[in-house]
Amino acid sequence: MDELFKKTNEFLVNFYKILNKEFEESTAPTGAPDEYDFEGELNYIFLELWEKESKYYLFGAGDQYQMTRNYELKELTDKGVYFRFCKFKVYEKTYKERLSKFQEIYEDAEEIDFIENELEAFSKPIGSEEPFKYLDIKQKKDLTFTRKRTVDFLVQQAKTIGYNIIVSVNKVDGILSYVKEKIKNIPHSPLLESNSTINVTKPPKAFDYLKIGALIAQGKLTMIKGGKYQYQEKNFNKEDITKQLESDLKIKSVRQYIEGTFGADTDSTLSHDFFRNETKIKRTVEYCRYYKIQITKYYQSLCDDLDLLH
Repeated sequence: MDELFKKTNEFLVNFYKILNKEFEESTAPTGAPDEYDFEGELNYIFLELWEKESKYYLFGAGDQYQMTRNYELKELTDKGVYFRFCKFKVYEKTYKERLSKFQEIYEDAEEIDFIENELEAFSKPIGSEEPFKYLDIKQKKDLTFTRKRTVDFLVQQAKTIGYNIIVSVNKVDGILSYVKEKIKNIPHSPLLESNSTINVTKPPKAFDYLKIGALIAQGKLTMIKGGKYQYQEKNFNKEDITKQLESDLKIKSVRQYIEGTFGADTDSTLSHDFFRNETKIKRTVEYCRYYKIQITKYYQSLCDDLDLLH
């Protein structure tokens, strides 16, 4: 990113020259005791230059650094230029173009290869590289949200091409990691001829979420390419599908299940995921059996697999 943040990098090069000069002038003379803290002295000089007024920087180097970098950040964002940790609106807009260039370079690469390459780029801790090395709390939090939204988008893209990606972030060092698995194609999974042969005499509890689960189990509510949702042979974005289901099913708690099932697979979304949560899967299948609702073979297999595990 050196060529994009030219002014920021020029500022840092000059700052490090000044830092080294001040350090050389202040270090202990030849023959200083072994316990002399050279590293501590360097850190002290760095903070003095970075945070306080000096003959080099009126309000401290840190203040000028932030102004320079923020100016270049805004300039690049306004131009719609991609760089790692760019604003999500820029990332989303340039995704297809960058994917095409990736496949031009790597002729046999598929979209999932590009997605994994992108995840690797975001795996390093926030603030570990320029131009985001020196961040205050607000800036680091802002980049955390940017990375999360971008990674969630990549997870969604992977789902539309048949891959399930589970992402985790190490709370100690901030390193992002992920695991990938191939998933079955839900929209084209055939319906079971009948699931009414199983005797379910006791009606299941009438949880609102079962109405959503039944649609998913039947393959009537699915996610398609482009992060869209298909329902009643129509395509919807997240906001519109939420409103439509709330109206049709006469319930309010829809969005959390849409995001939990079709969004990023994390620990926080597990309780609302109809493909991963054991309780949701079992109760949905029981509900459909009782009311003689045909479900896809794939969804039935999710329940069957749970039986084998227990």
